[in-house]
Amino acid sequence: MTGKRVLQTTPVSLNDKALIEWEPRTEAFQVRLRTKGGKYLRANGGTPPWRNSVTHDVPNRTATRNWILWSVDVVELMTVEDSVMCRLSPTSGL
Repeated sequence: MTGKRVLQTTPVSLNDKALIEWEPRTEAFQVRLRTKGGKYLRANGGTPPWRNSVTHDVPNRTATRNWILWSVDVVELMTVEDSVMCRLSPTSGL
């Protein structure tokens, strides 16, 4: 396995050298997430410890080329104010 394992975390600062930004590259109804260095976010289905993990590298084998295609679901981000308003609905009796 040549890829480096990816973990999603909150950066300590925006100047963090470990910070990686992903550029979306659309392909039909899916997207490839590419770093500025040309590596792609890739799903893994291999044997442990790599099973069900995500790495980033250059897909150099035909068998793994589709492992870099991702389906994206758009979700709504709730703010703290939205969460409070949901709890204080008119039916809550307050």
